[in-house]
Amino acid sequence: MPPKKKPAQLSQEAKSKISEIATSTTMLSIAAFEEILDKRLKTHTKELDNALVKKENSHLKLGNAQLNILAKEMADRISKLEEDQENINLYSRRDYLEFHGVPDTLDENTDELVKQIGDLMAVEVKPSDISTSHRLPSKRGVIPTIIDPYNY
Repeated sequence: MPPKKKPAQLSQEAKSKISEIATSTTMLSIAAFEEILDKRLKTHTKELDNALVKKENSHLKLGNAQLNILAKEMADRISKLEEDQENINLYSRRDYLEFHGVPDTLDENTDELVKQIGDLMAVEVKPSDISTSHRLPSKRGVIPTIIDPYNY
């Protein structure tokens, strides 16, 4: 049997090269591992963000639907209140007389105009018959005269 040989001693330079190779391999493995982790983290972050956005969007849609229902209810209430107000206004004006086409003169006395209109219609109008009389502003430039008689 041949004599056993001692394992060859590696030179310091060889040991240094092996150490460098091991370190660089480890560094490459760590860098690759970090890259994989970063990709997975980004993917999971996007998925989580998408889930949160979807959840928030569904909450916003629900809130919007509720606000639309409330807005419709309010619009209906406003329409009803406007109708009621118009009915009240009509009722409160039921005793008023409104004359159109009466020419507007400077420093006129609307009570006197009412008496003159009564004379034209052969109706006696006494001052005690008139509660108030005045002109109303008009959008078309024609100003009607309003009379609120005491005795209708």
